[in-house]
Amino acid sequence: MKTIRLTNNHVIFLAAVCVIVAAAVAIRLLMVQTPDKTADVRTSVSTNTQSTVKIETAGLPEPTSARFASGDALQGLGANWTFLKQEDQRMLSMSFVAGTAPGRESVVQLVSNPKVSLTLEESYINDQKKLDAALAEKDVKKVTVAKREGYIVPMGSLAGGTALVLTGSTTILIIQDTNTELWPEELDPEVATYIATARVP
Repeated sequence: MKTIRLTNNHVIFLAAVCVIVAAAVAIRLLMVQTPDKTADVRTSVSTNTQSTVKIETAGLPEPTSARFASGDALQGLGANWTFLKQEDQRMLSMSFVAGTAPGRESVVQLVSNPKVSLTLEESYINDQKKLDAALAEKDVKKVTVAKREGYIVPMGSLAGGTALVLTGSTTILIIQDTNTELWPEELDPEVATYIATARVP
């Protein structure tokens, strides 16, 4: 049998091969572990994003919640009302009342009497002269409801629906009875209380 003798060059070569193999194994192990770290980072980022979204939407009530945002048209509702839904209407081209631009629509319901519900539409005043002209038309009726001045305005539906409009300096609030086309002459006491306290900036 022939004996293999290793020269210094062979030893150096084998040592270099061992180092390369060890380095390759180490790199492979690191690559296997990297996705776990990336997943942790993604989870962390996702968690932070979710918490940010919660902070941004903290002012909006949750469906079936009796908690309402401070400083807007929902503030005066109180604990006897429950929130049903809300839609952003800013993508719509026009509001129901001339001189205003759509903001958002909320639907709320009385907890003690589910037959009483309101649709609340907030619109921004973008042309005061057009708004004044619209509220001065002959089919608009100026009224006082719950010691508050407002307007009974036709909503332009085929059924001849009407709504109560309260005006502020920058916004208007259109209040409709969800269960009827016409604004009722006799109001539920809770509805009257809301109208008296509704904030229309």
